[in-house]
Parts: sequence; structure tokens; C-alpha cells
Amino acid sequence: MTGSLLALWVALGVGCVRAEPAAPTAPASTVAPAPSPSPLPAPPAAPRETVTHPGTVTFLDPDGSTREQNAADLPPTIAWYTAADGTRTPCVRVEASRRGTALEIKRFAADGALLDTTISSPRR
Repeated sequence: MTGSLLALWVALGVGCVRAEPAAPTAPASTVAPAPSPSPLPAPPAAPRETVTHPGTVTFLDPDGSTREQNAADLPPTIAWYTAADGTRTPCVRVEASRRGTALEIKRFAADGALLDTTISSPRR
């Protein structure tokens, strides 16, 4: 849930300040020249792989029941895992279990790899 709140915070621009660039105060003759281009070319950008979702997400509830939902009907923050580098991995299984009075939620990729774990705060 933190990721979705952060995404909303960024989308709304909360805490962002836009400022116009200041006009140069030094006369043009004392302004440093622009740096010369690098003698080495920039490395080519790695091609981004297009990933499609397998279609459904299976939910395993703490009581042992399971249900499937179409990934297109779920929020992207549940159906997809976005890594820090921006790569997206489809989530195909969500397991919820009790941890004392807290709820632990684990999301898994199609190959069984653990994507992330969320632990709720204990109920009061």
C-alpha cells in the first residue's frame, strides 16, 4: 500500500515546488563557455522488454480458501511488481497469512520468485 500512496503523492505533486530559472547576473563576457562534447559516445540504451501479464492472479486467504481474479480488473499495484530500476514483473499469486494479530501478504511471480512481503500492523 505504501507504493500506491507514494504514487498518489507524486502524481498530485505534493511537496513539489516549481521555480523559474533565474536570469544570469554576470555579463555575457564572463560566462563560462559550454563544455565540449565528450570524446566517447554515450552507451546505447538497453532495449526495454515488453512484458505481458499471464492474465489472472490467484489469492490464497488466511482461512485456506483460494480465488482467482482477472489481472485487468485489479489495480496495477497489485497485479504488477515494479522494481527500483523500473522493471515490471507480473504478480500471479498473493498469499495472505496471519502472523499473530498481524496480516502477512506475500506476492509471487510466475516462476515462483518472491516479489515482496507486506506485514500489517497488529490489530488493536
